[in-house]
Amino acid sequence: MGVRMSQFLTNDRVTYSLQSNFGKLFNTQEQIASGLRINRPSDDTVAESKVLDYKLTINDNGQFQRNMTDAKGFLDASETAMNTLTDNLQRLDELIVDGTNGSRGPSDRIDIGQEVSTIRQGIYQLANTKYELRNIFSGQKVNQQAFSTSGSAYIFNGDGKPINVDINYTARITENITASTAFMISMPTTQTIRLDNGTFAHYIPSKKTIGQSVMVGSVPTIQNYQVPQITITVSTSSNPTAAGSVISSSSFTNYMEMVEGVENAFNSNNVDMMQAYLKPIQLALDNTATVRATIGARANYIDRTNNALDDTTMQTQEVLSNYQDADIAKVVSDLSKSELAMQALRQSSFQIMSESLLNYLK
Repeated sequence: MGVRMSQFLTNDRVTYSLQSNFGKLFNTQEQIASGLRINRPSDDTVAESKVLDYKLTINDNGQFQRNMTDAKGFLDASETAMNTLTDNLQRLDELIVDGTNGSRGPSDRIDIGQEVSTIRQGIYQLANTKYELRNIFSGQKVNQQAFSTSGSAYIFNGDGKPINVDINYTARITENITASTAFMISMPTTQTIRLDNGTFAHYIPSKKTIGQSVMVGSVPTIQNYQVPQITITVSTSSNPTAAGSVISSSSFTNYMEMVEGVENAFNSNNVDMMQAYLKPIQLALDNTATVRATIGARANYIDRTNNALDDTTMQTQEVLSNYQDADIAKVVSDLSKSELAMQALRQSSFQIMSESLLNYLK
């Protein structure tokens, strides 16, 4: 006589089989609905760990690319300003050449001085250029104008510090050009040139101390700092230190003050000083060309890095997909098999559960 299983054990086995098949069917349907093979860590703990790593890499790359977009915008705004600055300096050079021509008289030079004044105002606006409400030449003090006026002086309010941003795990780029680089020039030593009428122009470098108001905690404090200054003296002697030889002099610490010196020379009909200013203007043009080359090099580096990150992100997404995404064709096939298995289990369970003691006694 065969051994009959208890009704409790039969019910338990049937319930377990139904729950197991329902679980498989649910997982298969979930994969189809989400398109993912891994919907929770318990689905595949090893693969889930790698998936998290790949997602972190993709998110980091996205942040790096946002940093580069911001840096590129900063550099593009700087390049536009430097391009306009170049045009202004070249025009200033042309006006000096024209104004020192012997055919020009005092009234002509006053008229030219008005255009020089317009150039000065334009350069001042360029120095305070903004990108997305941030002052691009103020160093890290992006909420403060790079320059402000105090009488006839133009005061640098920035800090001259670089703004560095991460563009990948191992590299950073400086996105800003400070005003001390873009709108100031210096000379290592005193230089002298002979002017057309036999006088001499001496260019004497020095440092000018300027007091800048800063907040120390909640207390406003004057902090002194130094900026390069160039003093131009027109002299009858080739010796810059010769006593009693100076005819006129002019000093500047930045491009606005330099242009103002040119403007004053035109308004006072000082032809020697006009001609003397040609040298620092040429230095300013050379410096601007160097700044533009620096901006171009940084922009090109950003473009190359951005393209490399695009490739890396695409490759990482492909690997992530291999780990995470479901093979829909296989999952649909598994779903059909699970549904058939469930149907067969229901039928067999119904037959088993309908058996009675009389069926075993027959």
